[in-house]
Amino acid sequence: MKRSPIRRVSKKRAKQSAEYLRLRQNFMLSRPFCEAFCRNGGQPRNLAVHIHHMAGREGRLLCASEHWLPVCAECHDKIHKTHVAEAYEKGFLYEAKR
Repeated sequence: MKRSPIRRVSKKRAKQSAEYLRLRQNFMLSRPFCEAFCRNGGQPRNLAVHIHHMAGREGRLLCASEHWLPVCAECHDKIHKTHVAEAYEKGFLYEAKR
């Protein structure tokens, strides 16, 4: 009996990833500048290259754009590595209500 190989990604996750890519593209076109730490006098300084998921990416949160923040790579590192306490204070990180 020949067995089918195990899928790398489930059908559900593949569908969710396709939806995420579509939503991400539209989001980045509508908000192209970093909205985190590098704002200079209220004006964005860098182009956003990442989407920061402020409430995480588990389950439905992956495609929940109300929890997204466009950020440059430098600010994304600050949020997760060097300025975590400040990121919580400014609302860049929080626990989503489930």
